[in-house]
Amino acid sequence: VIDRPTGVAEYSLVQWLTPTLVKINGETRQENPGGCIIYRPGETQWYGSDIFTPFGNNWMHFIGSAVEPLISEYSLPVNRPFYLKDDSFIEPALRFLLKESMSKKPGWRVLLSIHTCAFFIELHRSLSLEEEKNKPQSARSLELLEKFESFREHLKDHCTEHWTLGRMAGELHLSVARFSKLYRDFFEAKPSDD
Repeated sequence: VIDRPTGVAEYSLVQWLTPTLVKINGETRQENPGGCIIYRPGETQWYGSDIFTPFGNNWMHFIGSAVEPLISEYSLPVNRPFYLKDDSFIEPALRFLLKESMSKKPGWRVLLSIHTCAFFIELHRSLSLEEEKNKPQSARSLELLEKFESFREHLKDHCTEHWTLGRMAGELHLSVARFSKLYRDFFEAKPSDD
């Protein structure tokens, strides 16, 4: 069990790889593998497993004045567990950040800054989709979200093509106005931003 009554001096991100017991505000609850939490500096940290259950996690401490504004800008939850639609980026990103911070090669601070920012953006994007899917919605809305997610990946794979709003809307059999509104609702961005 990790038991830090006064936390640590920096922000900490923990991702559980195994079923994990987590204590928040005095309440202990079981979290599933893939769950994450971002602890604020000085926040009590208590998580782990009983003595009969294997325990595994990924973790990273984030130091610097840019961390808090990034967490705020991307509306990341703190001091509470959350789950992501796709968490496959976490382990490689943390491995890269650790390797780079230990290397001290020329430009390492700049790379850490860039990759930390990209990491928080990825957290936000995956979390935003999770929260969108968890809102009470009709089956039609969920179907549309899945179509938009698939189409967005298609756009990224074909980014060198010329895409107009009309063409994008046509691909999903929607009017330009409806396509634009749904795109903004689902991704918190305009199609032209991507």
